[in-house]
Amino acid sequence: MKCPVILILAVLFAGDLRVEAEDSPLHVGLRRSSYGLRAKNAGHAWWAEQTKRFAAHFPGSVPTIIEVVSTHQDDGTTRFGFTLPDNETGPVTDMRFARGRLDHEKALAEYDRQGVKAILQVEPGSADMVRCLQLVHRQFGTHPCVIGLGLDAEWFFTKQSPKKEGRPITDEEAKAWLEATVALNPKYTLFLKHFSWKHMPPKYRHPQLWFLDDSQQFHSADQFLNDFKGWAKHFPDSTVGYQFGYKADRAWCSNLSDPPQTLGMRLRASIPKTGYLFRVDFTADQVNF
Repeated sequence: MKCPVILILAVLFAGDLRVEAEDSPLHVGLRRSSYGLRAKNAGHAWWAEQTKRFAAHFPGSVPTIIEVVSTHQDDGTTRFGFTLPDNETGPVTDMRFARGRLDHEKALAEYDRQGVKAILQVEPGSADMVRCLQLVHRQFGTHPCVIGLGLDAEWFFTKQSPKKEGRPITDEEAKAWLEATVALNPKYTLFLKHFSWKHMPPKYRHPQLWFLDDSQQFHSADQFLNDFKGWAKHFPDSTVGYQFGYKADRAWCSNLSDPPQTLGMRLRASIPKTGYLFRVDFTADQVNF
């Protein structure tokens, strides 16, 4: 899959920033985890509807949910939100398996029904990343809604990292993961996520390897936008994306009209290679995070 050229028209009308896009691969929606908004863990239809409502502000965008299907544990392992199939005989070192409060199978079935896409994210810890991708695809890859896989690099060998922010990804690792991903499905994309570009592979790039920034704790909308622009400059020929909506940014966001929509439109207008706009689950039920 080649990254298409994105044409942006940004127009300011009475303080509202409106964006129209042509030939856009933009994916807009929510991140969802078992721990982000526990009160809504069983509300699969609610998540799909909220995602479509947010995506509707961006004409031509694809309503999409990042579904976190494995979570990092304090001992450095990762816990998958499903039980290990009885006939699975491959290595599962540093992996745990248990059906949790969020039933991913029911969630993905609802996304299928409502036409919402999903990207399955893992927090691998010390577990082998290729095996993580394979196991997740085997469990959920038959769902039509699934269009890709992802890694939150903050939880990649976190226990062994000096600042507990994850170990930087090498070019060799990124290449192996991307190749494993497209071997599972040639149409899949793979995202690598962190709040620091220094944790991303230095040189390896691929049209299906996308880079997602989840920075937070800004002091203003200008700082927010400048930081995310800086992320894009480090990946000039790659598709980038942004995850936002954290409570730590509530103070300055409260001055905006409809912060998720406003911030998403500013990012889209300022960074043409934007392919993802995701609101984090912690505030997904709030109008003004």
